[in-house]
Amino acid sequence: MRKKEIEKASICQYQIIGTIGEQEAFKNGFVKGAEWADKTIVDKLRELKSDYEKDLDAEPRVYERAIQLCAKISLIERLILELKEE
Repeated sequence: MRKKEIEKASICQYQIIGTIGEQEAFKNGFVKGAEWADKTIVDKLRELKSDYEKDLDAEPRVYERAIQLCAKISLIERLILELKEE
């Protein structure tokens, strides 16, 4: 699904460009840039999730702090799954 959204956005962006060659070049660059951004975001989210997991395991925490960290980890997992869906 995400890939279709990216391609649709690229079509909207390059329709104003003159030649077919320019349109294809723009589309390819746009799609590659969006894919790079998605990968970068997923990598950063994984890094953040790992940091939260280490923090959770580092030492006994107060109950509320553990709940907050688990909620953040769960949210990050959901965001990663949504970004990886196609």
